[in-house]
Amino acid sequence: TDKGNEWIEIYNDSEDKVNIGGWYIDNGENSSKKYIFENMELEPNEVIILTDNDLGFALKNSDGELRLLDFEDKVIDSALYSTAAENSSYMKITIINNDNKEYQWKWSLNGTKGKVNQSFYKYKGEILSYDEKSSLLILKKENLEEIGIKVMQSGEALTQSAFIQGTIIEATVSK
Repeated sequence: TDKGNEWIEIYNDSEDKVNIGGWYIDNGENSSKKYIFENMELEPNEVIILTDNDLGFALKNSDGELRLLDFEDKVIDSALYSTAAENSSYMKITIINNDNKEYQWKWSLNGTKGKVNQSFYKYKGEILSYDEKSSLLILKKENLEEIGIKVMQSGEALTQSAFIQGTIIEATVSK
C-alpha cells in the first residue's frame, strides 16, 4: 500500500563537493537489488530525493536496513529499524555539542522531504534565572557564556524543582 509514497534522501553535510558516481544504495548485506548512482556530484548542503520507484525496490516496513556504500563497497551510512511507524519518517538528526556532532535516528510525524533535518544543540551549565511568565531560562555555560533558552514544554512540577538558580543542568534544544 506504500508503493510510490516512500522516499529516501541523501544529504551532503560537508563543505566540499562529493562525487558519488559508482556509489550505491541497497537494503542490507544480503540484498540482491541495489540502486547505483551514475556520475553525480553532490554540492555542499545538497539534498537529493529518491523514491521507491527510482530505487527499483520497496522499502521494508519491518526489520529494515538501508545502506549507502561507496564504489569500494565501504559503508558510508546506514539505517536500521525494527518496525516502521505508520505515516512517519525515519530521519537522522544532528546533535551539536560544542564543536562535536552526534547523529541519531528517530521517527517523526513531521517529515522534511527535500529539506535538511532539524539540528539540536546540547548545552551544559548553571541556571542563572528562569522567568515563568516568558518561559525564558538563562543558562551560564561552562565557558561562562550566557545563553537564553525558550522552554517550550514543561510541567509546573518540573519548573519548580529543576529550574532553580544555581542548579547545573544539561539541555538539548532546537534552534
